[in-house]
Amino acid sequence: EKVSQLKDEVRLQYEKLHQILDEDLRKTMDILDKAQAKFCNENAAQVLQLNERMQEAKKLLSSVQVMFDKTDDINFMKNTKSVKILMDR
Repeated sequence: EKVSQLKDEVRLQYEKLHQILDEDLRKTMDILDKAQAKFCNENAAQVLQLNERMQEAKKLLSSVQVMFDKTDDINFMKNTKSVKILMDR
């Protein structure tokens, strides 16, 4: 009888511990899911910001390239004979 009673107590304790572990695992998984969602949202926002900045940088680079090209054209024109004659006047 005592052995049977002890077995029942051990079984009940085991079931209770198992329930506690299951609940703890569920809470842990919820926390991890929320953390992952937050990380993904923040990461996506940062990617969008970086893409916008990259587009701005490309526009600036293009503008600078156009300016350099125009400067090269002007310098080339300065070296032509007709422009030298005009500059010497």
